[in-house]
Amino acid sequence: MARMELRIDQLKDFQLWKTANSENFSLGDYLFGVSNLETAIVFTKLFWADFLNHEGGIFLADGFTVENYEKWKEELDGDIKSIEKIINLRYVADLLPDADDISRNNLIYFGQTLADIWESKLTKTFPEKLFLVECDFDKDDLESEITVTLSQVRE
Repeated sequence: MARMELRIDQLKDFQLWKTANSENFSLGDYLFGVSNLETAIVFTKLFWADFLNHEGGIFLADGFTVENYEKWKEELDGDIKSIEKIINLRYVADLLPDADDISRNNLIYFGQTLADIWESKLTKTFPEKLFLVECDFDKDDLESEITVTLSQVRE
């Protein structure tokens, strides 16, 4: 699937700030105006997420519970790849508020970028393993959900 590019022209709030400031107003200027370092530090846990190994499966640590794992293990007949994919599934629109105000192109860009960063972190954390990290969406259905998930590549 083609890599989506960031559409700055579709960032409504940024465009308002740019109009109120100057044509040279940058994304860096915008971040300085609307965010702070503490928020940026917290975002590192979304992008450079923590992962854990449970019974040979690799999972996002945020939200992982053994009870949920056991439920899916039973439901999916112990298929660890399927268990990884379902437990690690994240809906892009549910990660942060106000997704309805963001263009579909930029939501896809965000999902693809998140998938790339997670893949980098997984490769660094588990160099002996191979991973498939996917940003998935139906390009023909503009109402379809945009998701990111991951699983190990197994022989």
